[in-house]
Amino acid sequence: MHYTSANTRKTARTIPFVCGLLFAAFSFLYLYFLQSDLLALLQFRLSHGQTSYDPLIGSLLITLVLTLVGAGFQRMLSLPIRALALAWLPSCLLLLAHVGWRIAPEEGDAICLPPMPRLIFLAVLAVAYLVALRLCHVYRDTAGERAPLFSHLTPNLLVLGLAFLVAGISGNTSTPLHYELQVERLLSDDRFDEALQVGEQADATSPRLTAMRCYALSRERELGERLFYYALHGDCTQMLPEWDATLRTHDLADSVYHHLRFRPCHVCRPSTMLFLENAYSLDTLASPVLRDYLLSACLLERSLPRFAELLAADSLKSLPTHYREALTLYAVQDTCFHLPQPDTSMEEDLHEFLTEMEQADDVMSPADRLRRRFSHTYWYYYFFAK
Repeated sequence: MHYTSANTRKTARTIPFVCGLLFAAFSFLYLYFLQSDLLALLQFRLSHGQTSYDPLIGSLLITLVLTLVGAGFQRMLSLPIRALALAWLPSCLLLLAHVGWRIAPEEGDAICLPPMPRLIFLAVLAVAYLVALRLCHVYRDTAGERAPLFSHLTPNLLVLGLAFLVAGISGNTSTPLHYELQVERLLSDDRFDEALQVGEQADATSPRLTAMRCYALSRERELGERLFYYALHGDCTQMLPEWDATLRTHDLADSVYHHLRFRPCHVCRPSTMLFLENAYSLDTLASPVLRDYLLSACLLERSLPRFAELLAADSLKSLPTHYREALTLYAVQDTCFHLPQPDTSMEEDLHEFLTEMEQADDVMSPADRLRRRFSHTYWYYYFFAK
């Protein structure tokens, strides 16, 4: 578009540069910090494990290509100064196309299209974009060439901000999946302590994420100390991955069963508890790893009699926190079971827990009332986990 004023021509050159710089910064940061693990999984799946994704190089290359696309649209479209940011919306849509795919664990980690409501939303945005382009050709700049830079820059920044917001919320934002991918990457590098910090305080979880956390806790020898610090749903089946687990960047199943030194049978496919019981009975080396897995499985199944039987010869004070919590609870439930060396402090905490749980409250449920203080205890899982 031709402008007679030198100041307006300078503004018309400055705004595209600002828009391109902002888009490049957003694209790189979004891809590198928020979506690099997802892109690594997509590339790994599409190449059947033959190639790997480098977050830095991949983010730079994708950002470069998308920036060139935006610059190309900037030259092709004759837009008024107040709407120059519209030239960068196709690049935002292409960015979304890279990270908007849905990974379906229930379908073998199949790469699927986004949900239909999201596709409809994007189609509406595309139509709105075409309408906006048409209106820009019908209605030119109304402020004239004497308008200051700020008055031209503000609407462009609003358009870009809206585009970045849509790209951010329309990408794959599955919290459990992103946690899984982060933990997988850290496990591949044997960074178990860092892996255990991912989503530690979050309620979002998945069976695969729980299996990875159990593996990391076992490698750190803290399975009986910190297992119930994490969100847990279901029974002990979530402790172990499927032997024929689908292709991921980290072969979790092979790592876990190599760590246990036992592998489940492909034909009979025993339950998790049966597999651990059989492995424990066949383990002539008395592996503490396998024993901790079996004890934790008993806790997840709420099988306290079997749990107490396995620890009959152990001193209470030498046991991890969750094991002592479970035995203290079992001593309250079964009057025939007596702790040889009771933990007075833990008994007082359990008494307070049970007393507060039984108190009536019309405002808060017992689970909400006890969450703040006891959410990291086995007692909270035993009574409130589903």
